Amino acid sequence: MSSHDIHQQTVLSNQNNNGSSGGGAPPSHHQPTSSGAGGAAASSSNNASSGLLGSRQPPRNSEESLLLALVTKCPAEWQVLAEFLRMATPIMQKHPAYDARLGALGFLERHNTYFQLADGKIRVRPFYCAPNSLDVWDATTSAHPHIIAKVLAALPTSPSVSPSPAGDNQPSVETGTLQALLTEDEKLTVRQSSKSFARFLRMHGKLLVVSSDNTRVRHFVPDNEPCADHVAARRLEADSLNPNDPVLQIPATMNDNAMSYEDAVYSVRELYDALPLVQAVVLKDLLALVPNVIRQSLPSTVEEMRALMLRYPEYFACWAYPDDPTQLVVQRAKLVTSDISKEDLVRAVLPLIPQGGLDAEKLMRRVPLPVQRYFYKYGLERMLKEHMADYVLVVNHKVLKTC
Repeated sequence: MSSHDIHQQTVLSNQNNNGSSGGGAPPSHHQPTSSGAGGAAASSSNNASSGLLGSRQPPRNSEESLLLALVTKCPAEWQVLAEFLRMATPIMQKHPAYDARLGALGFLERHNTYFQLADGKIRVRPFYCAPNSLDVWDATTSAHPHIIAKVLAALPTSPSVSPSPAGDNQPSVETGTLQALLTEDEKLTVRQSSKSFARFLRMHGKLLVVSSDNTRVRHFVPDNEPCADHVAARRLEADSLNPNDPVLQIPATMNDNAMSYEDAVYSVRELYDALPLVQAVVLKDLLALVPNVIRQSLPSTVEEMRALMLRYPEYFACWAYPDDPTQLVVQRAKLVTSDISKEDLVRAVLPLIPQGGLDAEKLMRRVPLPVQRYFYKYGLERMLKEHMADYVLVVNHKVLKTC
C-alpha cells in the first residue's frame, strides 16, 4: 500500500482513532437514529443528518451540503480553532446556506454532533466521544469516580436505540438536580479540579451527553448520535468506491439463512451490525456498542465469544491481539488488511508522535485506518520495534521518538 492510499483512506474515514475500538472513528454502515445534545442544536443536527445519510447527495444550496463540505475538511486530530476558521469561513461565506447572523463559529457549535470544540481547538467528533464533551473519561478513568458514580445512578435508563430522532426526547436530568446530590466537600472538590460542575460532567465523554446550554444531562449511547464517521461512510459508499472495490463485498447485514437457531439469533445480528465497516476493534469495545440486553444474552468469556463468532466465518474474523493475547480483535470477515512498507509506515506514524512521546493505545487511535488494521493484525508495539527501531523506542507501552 502506498502513502497516497493511506492518506486517501484517512480522508475518507475521518478517523480519530479510538479508543474505543481502538479509537478510531470508524465509518459505520448503519444509520444513527437520533441526534446530539439539547434543544435547537439537537434538532438542527438531526435535520442535517437525515440529508447527509440519505441515499442521494444533498442539494447544493442546502445546509446539509455545507455540513458535508466542512466535515470532510475538518481534521481528525485536534487543530487550533482559529486556524480551521481561517480555512472554513470563506467556504461558508460563499455557500448559499450560510447564515451570517449565526456566523462560522455559531454554525460549528450548533452542529456539535459532528464537530468537537474544546479549549480553543476543534476536531471531527469521533463516534466514541459524546457531543459537547471535553475529554473521554469514563467511570474508571474519572478524576473523581465516586462522584461520577452518584451522577450515573441518578440518570434514567437511556434506550439503546432511540425511538425518536430528537435528542431532547431522550430521558435526561437537570444539571442542578445532579449537583444537589453532592456534599459540600464534593462540590468543592469539583470546583477545584474542573472549575464548574458542568465542565466536570463534560469531561466524561464516554458516559454523558451534556446539552449545549449545560442545563441537562443524559446517558451517552454512541448509536444515538449522528457523527462524522457516518458522513464519511456515506461518502465512501456513494462517491469514492470503484464498483469492484473489495469493501463492497462486505455484507451490510447477516443473512437469515446463515444464522444458527442454537444461538441467540438477534444478539449475533446486533453484534455484527455494531461492527464498524472498515475497522478492526477489540472485543470489549465492540460489546460496549451494543445494548445491555444484548451483552447479557451473549457468552460471558472471551473464549466462548470467539467460538461463537467463528461459527460465522463469512461474517466475523477474530484473533488474539499480538501485543496482548488476552485481548480479542474482531472485524468483518471480508475486510482486507494490506501490507505496508517500512517507508510508508514511517511516513504515516512518525509525525503523529509528539516530542514527549505518547501511550501506545493513544497512538493506535491516531493512526490512519489502514495502518490501524495493520497494527491490530501484527501488533503495534511489535511492528514499531521491528520496522521503526531507528526512529522510536517502546518502553512500558509508551512510544518515544529517538530522532
